Amino acid sequence: MEWGQFLIFIICCMALVFSPSVDVVPFVINSYDEKRVLEILLVITVLLHQVVRGRRLQGYAYSSLLVFLLLFLSSCFASFPRLAFLDVTLFVGLFFFVDFVKNAWLKNAGQTLNYVVVAACLSAFLFILSGDILTLIMGYLPGFYEKAWTPNTSSFYRFTNVRFFNQYQLFIFPLMAIPLTMDVPIVSKYKKMLFGLLVCWWALLFLTGGRGALIAITAAILVSSLVYRRASISFVKTQGFSAVFGIIVYGFLINFVYTSSESMILRSDVSRRIDLWERAIDLIVQNPFFGVGGMHYAWPPNYLSNHPHNSVLQIASEWGLPAALAVLGLFLYSLVCWIRRFNYKTVSGRNGEVNPQMIVVLFCSLLAGAIYSLVSGVIVMPLSQIMAALVIGLMFGVYQSINAEKGSFPIRIGKKELAIKTYLSRFLAGITLTVFVWTVMPSLLPRILDGKAFITKCFKNPRFWAAGEIPFNGVVVASQAGQQPPPMLLYYVVINGDQSGPFDINIIKEMIFSNQLTKNTLVWRRGMVAWSYAECVAELKRVFGSDPPALPLQ
Repeated sequence: MEWGQFLIFIICCMALVFSPSVDVVPFVINSYDEKRVLEILLVITVLLHQVVRGRRLQGYAYSSLLVFLLLFLSSCFASFPRLAFLDVTLFVGLFFFVDFVKNAWLKNAGQTLNYVVVAACLSAFLFILSGDILTLIMGYLPGFYEKAWTPNTSSFYRFTNVRFFNQYQLFIFPLMAIPLTMDVPIVSKYKKMLFGLLVCWWALLFLTGGRGALIAITAAILVSSLVYRRASISFVKTQGFSAVFGIIVYGFLINFVYTSSESMILRSDVSRRIDLWERAIDLIVQNPFFGVGGMHYAWPPNYLSNHPHNSVLQIASEWGLPAALAVLGLFLYSLVCWIRRFNYKTVSGRNGEVNPQMIVVLFCSLLAGAIYSLVSGVIVMPLSQIMAALVIGLMFGVYQSINAEKGSFPIRIGKKELAIKTYLSRFLAGITLTVFVWTVMPSLLPRILDGKAFITKCFKNPRFWAAGEIPFNGVVVASQAGQQPPPMLLYYVVINGDQSGPFDINIIKEMIFSNQLTKNTLVWRRGMVAWSYAECVAELKRVFGSDPPALPLQ
């Protein structure tokens, strides 16, 4: 393994295996930003490797040039081109990571499979062992019937929102089943332990209360069983049994450990995604051809969220309808090609070229992420972006490892054409690297050099960074655009376990100065995706640092 490949492997391990459980970048305070920094390092390293040692790109890469051109044009017309180009070059960098994973599989499929399996299982093991779940259980066992858990204690504190954990979790689900359904010598002795990990992974899914995540993984398993039939029986049985035991573990936890009404298999609250989708549709109607630009769903001021929680609507609203149709068409075409080559009729006749279970697992993993992306920000968050690129790269590797069939990519190529395509791919990687560094450094360096001043532990509608990326608040933007200032925000708070409100900012300030509302009080207002601590709300954080008003004269 050369130095570039080794460095990429190390960064992948830091991002996918360790960052969900422990701090791996000490100079970055926020856990979300930590994952983003690791993704930036991964993209830069992959692009450098492609520039120095890169090979030619395959046919699927050149079919993506139209998409890249549309994204480039959209970024040129955006209100903040630097931010739009940052979004585009990030995806292009992840595209080169896909090609890197594909080449790793083609070079040594067995070794790559071992790395993936160990990484997936070790990530789940560390997450459970890190204190997120195990420590809470052990802490409550001495007082078995003490109902001590409150909404202020999160089992997923390494993720600024539990939905980010769901996005990462869905890609891991099928990968954890690989050593349970096929022979992987490096972990073959630990199958019982790995089954226990998969059971815990299902229990965690139920604890999060994620409706979309549960529907996505269930639908992906069912579709996989329909496409691969007998070849998927082992995989479906493994997931089914682990899900049943996961429900049992969940029942134990919810009855004897946790008491929060938030922890239920399916939440009963009404989703606000309809409002997000309506805003995206409005932006599409206003900018149908080139969109508003990458990361510009939050521009002009958006008090709902910084992304629409739907991958298709996000691409269409930010990059335009032509780009959305091109991306969607490319994805569906690739999926059809995969199913045509690997289905219940063909997988049994491959004579050991590719293990059928590997085909089922990868298909299910990608499908689960794709379904969940229709109701969540899978294509926005750093870990889910890396996981999606990893799975897609493995699928390309498996697909091309089979002898080329009619209509697939040509194998023979002239030396001159090979040299041209190699230099073209290196040139594209070099341009991408230059633009990516130019766009990311203004926001990355302050977070590294003076993290305390620029990074907080707050969750404030993240997009690229935890605190968002559009650098103006709503009042400034409205005044610049000649619009009326936004209406006064009203706040809801949780006091003694009960929801109160709404209160305007003046009443909230009085509650803070009288110690009725503390930094750890849960607060929600319009524009926030989830309840958050009061100290994590930007306008309230400033109040905690100010002096109370003078006492009135008697």
